[in-house]
Amino acid sequence: IRGLTTSLGKKSVHGYLWNLPVIKQVDRFMTKFYQSVDDWGKLNMFEVEIENITKVQNALPEGAKFNKYRLTKEQIEDKSELLVRDNMPNYDMIPRFWKRVRQIPAIGAFFSFSAESLRNTLNAFAHIGKDFNLARKLALDEATDAAALQSLRASKRAAGFAAMVGGAEATRRVLQEINGISDAEYEAAQLLGLPTYFKDAW
Repeated sequence: IRGLTTSLGKKSVHGYLWNLPVIKQVDRFMTKFYQSVDDWGKLNMFEVEIENITKVQNALPEGAKFNKYRLTKEQIEDKSELLVRDNMPNYDMIPRFWKRVRQIPAIGAFFSFSAESLRNTLNAFAHIGKDFNLARKLALDEATDAAALQSLRASKRAAGFAAMVGGAEATRRVLQEINGISDAEYEAAQLLGLPTYFKDAW
C-alpha cells in the first residue's frame, strides 16, 4: 500500500490518508513488529548454527592431520551468517526491478515470498549435501566423534526440510484417517461441489 501511495502522490486520497500522523505511526509500529519477529528468527538460527559448528570443532581429534577442518571464531561466525542468509527469507536480496514491480496492485508483493522460497529451497539442498559430504570426509579421516555430530546435524537439516515440504500432504493424510475419508471420497470431493479455486485444497 505504501508503494502504491507513493506512486499516486500526496494529492491523491490514498496519499492524504497515508500521510496522516496516526496512520504513519501505525505503519511504523507494524513494520517494526514484523521485522522484529523476522530478525529474532534469524538471530536464533545464527546462535544455533554457531553452537552446532562449535560442537563439531571441539570433537576434532588432536593432530596436524585435522587442522584443515579447524575454524577460527571469525570463520565459525561467517559460516553461520552464510547459513542464515541462504536458508532464511531476506527480501532485501530481491533485485531492484522486482521490488518496483511489487507496487503494481495486480501483481502485489506475494511473488517475493515465492522467489525467496525458491532461493531458500535450492540453498537448503546445497547445504544438506555439503553437510553430509563433510561428515563423510571426517569419517574417512577417522574423526569419528566429529563425523557423528556432523552427520546428525545434516540429518536434522534434511528432516526439517522434508517436514516443511511434506507437511501439508501429511496433514491431509492424518485428517483423512481421523475422519474416515477414503482417497476415492477425497478425489470425488475435489470434483463435486467445490469451486475451481478449491480444486487442490485439503
